[in-house]
Amino acid sequence: MSCIVGLKYNRKVYIGGDGRATSSEGEIRPVICNKVFKNKKYLMGFCGSVRAGQLLYPECFTPPDTILKFPNAMRKHYEENGVLLHDTETGDIHGANILIGIGGRLYEILIDFQMSEIEEFTSVGSGANFAFGALEILKRTKLSPEDKILTALKVSAKYCAQVGPPYEVRTC
Repeated sequence: MSCIVGLKYNRKVYIGGDGRATSSEGEIRPVICNKVFKNKKYLMGFCGSVRAGQLLYPECFTPPDTILKFPNAMRKHYEENGVLLHDTETGDIHGANILIGIGGRLYEILIDFQMSEIEEFTSVGSGANFAFGALEILKRTKLSPEDKILTALKVSAKYCAQVGPPYEVRTC
């Protein structure tokens, strides 16, 4: 599932993610998976279904003009493109957790399309708890925002098999 980390600092948003892709059986897939990208004015990072995340790439999705319309636009786009949202056999919801940065503000949209604005930092994905712990300790340091995110991702990778290099951090 991966780990995506978002951090606000000096009116900017930083989002970082790992590059590992795994199967539902836990196999590491030898693919290049770009999970942090820009789409128009939005900086985005995703974890979960790689296909659901890729459907938000600029070549596939035109984002709405305001962040408040994002969850509904995303859900409609997924339905139109055949992303399975609910598995009737297992009850699982399939999709992606998304972090979005815009205008110095940080948001998360969870797999059920719940959207929340983030005060300081957040993390989503299977390595999120490790990243949260690292970020809590690192907020007292003078490391750059990029280095804090990279450290949080590396801590996640040490303890979570679904998280691994390469790592990427972008800002807006």
